[in-house]
Amino acid sequence: MHHYKSPAKLNLFLNIVDKRNDGYHNIQSIFHLVDLFDYLSFNKRQDNKIIFNSNIKYLKEENLVTKSLDILRESYQIKNFGMEINLVKNIPVGSGLGGGSSNAATTLIALSKIWDLTASKKDLMAIGLELGSDVPFFINGKNAWVEGRGEKLKKIKLESKWYLLMYSKKPIFTKDLYKMIKIKKERNKVTHDDFLQDKTNNIFESIVMKRYPTIARAKNWLSQFGKVKMSGTGGTIFTDFTDFESAENAFKLMPKSFNGSIVKGLE
Repeated sequence: MHHYKSPAKLNLFLNIVDKRNDGYHNIQSIFHLVDLFDYLSFNKRQDNKIIFNSNIKYLKEENLVTKSLDILRESYQIKNFGMEINLVKNIPVGSGLGGGSSNAATTLIALSKIWDLTASKKDLMAIGLELGSDVPFFINGKNAWVEGRGEKLKKIKLESKWYLLMYSKKPIFTKDLYKMIKIKKERNKVTHDDFLQDKTNNIFESIVMKRYPTIARAKNWLSQFGKVKMSGTGGTIFTDFTDFESAENAFKLMPKSFNGSIVKGLE
Protein backbone atom coordinates (compact mmCIF):
# COMPACT_ATOMS: atom_id res chain seq x y z
CA MET A 1 0.00 0.00 0.00
CA HIS A 2 1.38 3.41 -1.01
CA HIS A 3 0.17 6.51 0.89
CA TYR A 4 0.31 10.11 -0.36
CA LYS A 5 -0.77 13.55 0.87
CA SER A 6 -2.45 15.87 -1.62
CA PRO A 7 -2.29 19.58 -0.56
CA ALA A 8 -4.64 22.51 -1.22
CA LYS A 9 -3.58 25.94 -2.50
CA LEU A 10 -4.76 29.50 -2.02
CA ASN A 11 -4.70 32.14 -4.76
CA LEU A 12 -3.25 35.26 -3.16
CA PHE A 13 -4.69 37.14 -6.16
CA LEU A 14 -6.08 36.14 -9.57
CA ASN A 15 -5.94 38.25 -12.72
CA ILE A 16 -7.06 37.35 -16.24
CA VAL A 17 -4.96 38.87 -19.01
CA ASP A 18 -6.85 37.63 -22.08
CA LYS A 19 -8.69 34.76 -23.71
CA ARG A 20 -6.56 32.34 -25.71
CA ASN A 21 -7.29 30.80 -29.10
CA ASP A 22 -7.68 27.38 -27.46
CA GLY A 23 -10.62 28.64 -25.39
CA TYR A 24 -8.65 28.86 -22.14
CA HIS A 25 -7.54 32.11 -20.50
CA ASN A 26 -4.10 33.52 -19.76
CA ILE A 27 -3.97 34.22 -16.06
CA GLN A 28 -1.66 35.72 -13.47
CA SER A 29 -1.73 34.50 -9.91
CA ILE A 30 0.27 33.57 -6.85
CA PHE A 31 -0.43 30.05 -5.59
CA HIS A 32 0.40 29.38 -1.94
CA LEU A 33 0.39 25.73 -0.83
CA VAL A 34 -1.31 25.16 2.53
CA ASP A 35 -1.38 22.29 5.02
CA LEU A 36 -4.92 21.18 4.24
CA PHE A 37 -4.62 17.73 2.69
CA ASP A 38 -6.59 15.01 0.96
CA TYR A 39 -5.12 11.53 1.44
CA LEU A 40 -4.66 9.02 -1.36
CA SER A 41 -3.63 5.39 -1.08
CA PHE A 42 -2.77 3.02 -3.94
CA ASN A 43 -2.62 -0.74 -3.86
CA LYS A 44 -1.65 -2.86 -6.89
CA ARG A 45 -4.05 -5.57 -8.01
CA GLN A 46 -3.20 -8.72 -9.93
CA ASP A 47 -6.17 -8.30 -12.29
CA ASN A 48 -6.65 -5.20 -14.45
CA LYS A 49 -9.53 -3.78 -12.42
CA ILE A 50 -9.56 -0.20 -11.18
CA ILE A 51 -11.40 0.07 -7.87
CA PHE A 52 -11.89 3.60 -6.59
CA ASN A 53 -13.35 4.50 -3.19
CA SER A 54 -13.85 7.84 -1.49
CA ASN A 55 -15.59 9.33 1.53
CA ILE A 56 -17.35 11.63 -0.99
CA LYS A 57 -19.66 9.13 -2.64
CA TYR A 58 -20.50 11.00 -5.86
CA LEU A 59 -16.82 11.16 -6.82
CA LYS A 60 -17.10 7.46 -7.69
CA GLU A 61 -18.99 8.51 -10.83
CA GLU A 62 -16.45 11.07 -12.02
CA ASN A 63 -13.12 12.12 -10.56
CA LEU A 64 -9.69 13.28 -11.71
CA VAL A 65 -7.90 10.40 -9.97
CA THR A 66 -9.09 7.63 -12.30
CA LYS A 67 -8.83 10.02 -15.27
CA SER A 68 -5.17 10.59 -14.35
CA LEU A 69 -4.58 6.86 -14.13
CA ASP A 70 -6.14 6.33 -17.57
CA ILE A 71 -4.15 9.06 -19.28
CA LEU A 72 -0.86 7.87 -17.74
CA ARG A 73 -1.62 4.23 -18.55
CA GLU A 74 -2.30 5.13 -22.19
CA SER A 75 0.73 7.43 -22.49
CA TYR A 76 3.11 4.72 -21.25
CA GLN A 77 1.14 1.69 -22.51
CA ILE A 78 1.02 0.02 -19.10
CA LYS A 79 -0.08 -3.60 -19.42
CA ASN A 80 -0.66 -4.47 -15.73
CA PHE A 81 -2.55 -1.48 -14.40
CA GLY A 82 -4.90 -3.03 -11.80
CA MET A 83 -5.19 -0.66 -8.84
CA GLU A 84 -7.24 -0.14 -5.72
CA ILE A 85 -7.37 3.55 -4.88
CA ASN A 86 -8.82 5.21 -1.81
CA LEU A 87 -9.31 8.98 -1.58
CA VAL A 88 -10.05 10.65 1.75
CA LYS A 89 -11.29 14.11 0.84
CA ASN A 90 -10.81 16.98 3.31
CA ILE A 91 -10.48 19.79 0.78
CA PRO A 92 -14.04 20.90 -0.01
CA VAL A 93 -15.12 20.22 -3.61
CA GLY A 94 -15.66 23.34 -5.78
CA SER A 95 -14.04 25.60 -3.20
CA GLY A 96 -11.33 27.29 -5.31
CA LEU A 97 -8.63 25.42 -3.37
CA GLY A 98 -7.54 23.16 -6.24
CA GLY A 99 -8.39 19.86 -4.54
CA GLY A 100 -9.26 17.99 -7.74
CA SER A 101 -6.13 19.23 -9.55
CA SER A 102 -4.01 18.33 -6.54
CA ASN A 103 -5.48 14.79 -6.52
CA ALA A 104 -4.66 14.47 -10.23
CA ALA A 105 -1.08 15.63 -9.67
CA THR A 106 -0.59 13.31 -6.69
CA THR A 107 -1.94 10.37 -8.73
CA LEU A 108 0.47 11.05 -11.62
CA ILE A 109 3.44 11.33 -9.23
CA ALA A 110 2.42 8.22 -7.26
CA LEU A 111 1.74 5.99 -10.26
CA SER A 112 4.91 7.02 -12.08
CA LYS A 113 6.80 5.68 -9.01
CA ILE A 114 4.61 2.59 -8.51
CA TRP A 115 4.86 1.67 -12.21
CA ASP A 116 8.54 2.57 -12.26
CA LEU A 117 8.21 4.96 -15.21
CA THR A 118 11.00 7.08 -16.61
CA ALA A 119 8.73 10.14 -16.63
CA SER A 120 10.45 13.39 -15.62
CA LYS A 121 8.67 16.13 -13.70
CA LYS A 122 8.39 18.01 -17.00
CA ASP A 123 6.75 14.99 -18.69
CA LEU A 124 4.23 14.66 -15.88
CA MET A 125 3.48 18.40 -15.99
CA ALA A 126 2.70 18.17 -19.73
CA ILE A 127 0.30 15.25 -19.09
CA GLY A 128 -1.13 17.13 -16.10
CA LEU A 129 -2.01 20.15 -18.21
CA GLU A 130 -4.38 17.95 -20.23
CA LEU A 131 -6.25 17.18 -17.00
CA GLY A 132 -6.50 20.73 -15.66
CA SER A 133 -4.77 24.10 -15.68
CA ASP A 134 -3.67 23.90 -12.00
CA VAL A 135 -2.24 20.36 -12.22
CA PRO A 136 1.33 21.35 -13.32
CA PHE A 137 1.62 23.60 -10.25
CA PHE A 138 0.82 20.73 -7.89
CA ILE A 139 3.24 18.40 -9.71
CA ASN A 140 5.95 21.05 -9.30
CA GLY A 141 5.04 21.24 -5.60
CA LYS A 142 6.42 24.71 -4.86
CA ASN A 143 4.79 28.10 -4.20
CA ALA A 144 4.76 30.00 -7.46
CA TRP A 145 3.94 33.09 -9.48
CA VAL A 146 1.73 31.51 -12.15
CA GLU A 147 1.09 32.68 -15.73
CA GLY A 148 -0.12 31.31 -19.07
CA ARG A 149 -2.87 28.75 -18.62
CA GLY A 150 -1.28 27.79 -15.33
CA GLU A 151 1.79 26.03 -16.71
CA LYS A 152 4.26 28.95 -16.52
CA LEU A 153 5.62 28.77 -13.00
CA LYS A 154 8.15 31.05 -11.37
CA LYS A 155 9.32 30.14 -7.86
CA ILE A 156 8.36 32.76 -5.30
CA LYS A 157 9.38 33.27 -1.67
CA LEU A 158 6.32 33.59 0.57
CA GLU A 159 6.21 34.17 4.29
CA SER A 160 4.75 31.35 6.31
CA LYS A 161 1.39 32.68 7.52
CA TRP A 162 -1.68 31.31 9.22
CA TYR A 163 -4.91 31.64 7.26
CA LEU A 164 -8.49 31.46 8.47
CA LEU A 165 -10.60 29.98 5.67
CA MET A 166 -14.38 30.21 5.37
CA TYR A 167 -16.09 27.87 2.90
CA SER A 168 -19.25 28.20 0.89
CA LYS A 169 -21.80 25.46 1.58
CA LYS A 170 -22.32 25.07 -2.17
CA PRO A 171 -19.62 24.09 -4.68
CA ILE A 172 -18.91 26.82 -7.24
CA PHE A 173 -18.04 25.50 -10.68
CA THR A 174 -15.16 27.23 -12.42
CA LYS A 175 -16.46 26.79 -15.98
CA ASP A 176 -19.66 28.70 -15.17
CA LEU A 177 -17.74 31.68 -13.84
CA TYR A 178 -15.27 31.91 -16.71
CA LYS A 179 -18.26 32.25 -19.04
CA MET A 180 -19.39 35.36 -17.13
CA ILE A 181 -16.12 37.24 -17.19
CA LYS A 182 -16.01 40.19 -19.56
CA ILE A 183 -12.41 40.62 -20.66
CA LYS A 184 -11.40 44.14 -21.55
CA LYS A 185 -9.34 44.18 -24.73
CA GLU A 186 -6.49 45.93 -22.93
CA ARG A 187 -6.57 44.08 -19.62
CA ASN A 188 -3.58 45.20 -17.59
CA LYS A 189 -0.95 42.77 -16.46
CA VAL A 190 0.03 43.12 -12.83
CA THR A 191 3.51 42.96 -11.33
CA HIS A 192 5.00 41.53 -8.17
CA ASP A 193 5.30 45.09 -6.87
CA ASP A 194 1.54 45.54 -7.35
CA PHE A 195 1.04 42.47 -5.18
CA LEU A 196 3.42 43.74 -2.47
CA GLN A 197 1.66 47.11 -2.49
CA ASP A 198 -1.75 45.43 -2.13
CA LYS A 199 -2.94 46.59 -5.56
CA THR A 200 -3.99 43.12 -6.76
CA ASN A 201 -7.34 41.38 -6.38
CA ASN A 202 -9.34 38.40 -7.62
CA ILE A 203 -11.15 39.24 -10.87
CA PHE A 204 -13.98 36.81 -10.01
CA GLU A 205 -14.73 38.25 -6.59
CA SER A 206 -17.39 40.81 -7.51
CA ILE A 207 -19.35 38.22 -9.57
CA VAL A 208 -19.24 35.66 -6.76
CA MET A 209 -20.26 38.17 -4.09
CA LYS A 210 -23.30 39.20 -6.17
CA ARG A 211 -24.40 35.65 -6.92
CA TYR A 212 -23.73 34.12 -3.49
CA PRO A 213 -25.04 36.39 -0.72
CA THR A 214 -23.85 34.00 2.02
CA ILE A 215 -20.24 34.37 0.81
CA ALA A 216 -20.71 38.15 0.79
CA ARG A 217 -21.96 37.94 4.41
CA ALA A 218 -18.97 35.78 5.35
CA LYS A 219 -16.62 38.33 3.77
CA ASN A 220 -18.31 41.10 5.69
CA TRP A 221 -17.85 39.23 8.98
CA LEU A 222 -14.25 38.19 8.30
CA SER A 223 -13.15 41.69 7.23
CA GLN A 224 -13.06 42.82 10.89
CA PHE A 225 -9.80 40.82 11.19
CA GLY A 226 -7.99 42.07 8.08
CA LYS A 227 -8.13 42.22 4.31
CA VAL A 228 -10.29 39.40 2.96
CA LYS A 229 -9.32 37.59 -0.24
CA MET A 230 -11.07 34.95 -2.31
CA SER A 231 -9.37 31.84 -3.66
CA GLY A 232 -9.75 30.62 -7.24
CA THR A 233 -13.21 31.06 -8.69
CA GLY A 234 -14.61 31.26 -5.23
CA GLY A 235 -16.18 29.18 -2.56
CA THR A 236 -13.40 30.00 -0.10
CA ILE A 237 -12.57 33.39 1.37
CA PHE A 238 -9.69 33.94 3.75
CA THR A 239 -7.60 36.38 5.69
CA ASP A 240 -4.12 35.95 7.11
CA PHE A 241 -2.70 36.12 10.63
CA THR A 242 0.90 36.23 11.81
CA ASP A 243 0.35 33.59 14.51
CA PHE A 244 -1.89 30.62 15.24
CA GLU A 245 -3.41 32.13 18.43
CA SER A 246 -4.86 35.16 16.59
CA ALA A 247 -6.33 32.89 13.89
CA GLU A 248 -7.77 30.59 16.56
CA ASN A 249 -9.37 33.47 18.48
CA ALA A 250 -11.12 34.64 15.28
CA PHE A 251 -12.12 31.05 14.42
CA LYS A 252 -13.80 30.64 17.84
CA LEU A 253 -15.94 33.71 17.12
CA MET A 254 -17.02 32.48 13.69
CA PRO A 255 -20.83 32.22 13.34
CA LYS A 256 -22.01 28.59 13.48
CA SER A 257 -23.75 28.94 10.10
CA PHE A 258 -20.33 28.98 8.39
CA ASN A 259 -17.79 26.22 7.83
CA GLY A 260 -14.13 27.02 8.08
CA SER A 261 -10.68 25.97 9.18
CA ILE A 262 -7.26 27.32 10.12
CA VAL A 263 -4.40 26.36 7.80
CA LYS A 264 -0.73 27.21 7.61
CA GLY A 265 0.89 28.39 4.41
CA LEU A 266 3.75 26.10 3.48
CA GLU A 267 7.17 27.57 2.71
